[in-house]
Amino acid sequence: MAKVRERYEVVVVGGGTSGAIAAIAAGRTGARTLIVEQQGYLGGTLAFGMSITGAVDGSGHWALGGIGRELLRLE
Repeated sequence: MAKVRERYEVVVVGGGTSGAIAAIAAGRTGARTLIVEQQGYLGGTLAFGMSITGAVDGSGHWALGGIGRELLRLE
């Protein structure tokens, strides 16, 4: 059986919160993306139900945008 080599434009090493967001962003641009994570699941801190510090400022306004904010949306 022949080995097939895959080609990627973006390789993200680490699937924690930031790595997962980076891979999502790269994929949304159309880049062929590979994410490598040793734990077997993505999300890091968020996977354990913890929050992203600084998502909302002292006045209650969102201080976080983009994909990070999408992940925290409760709808």
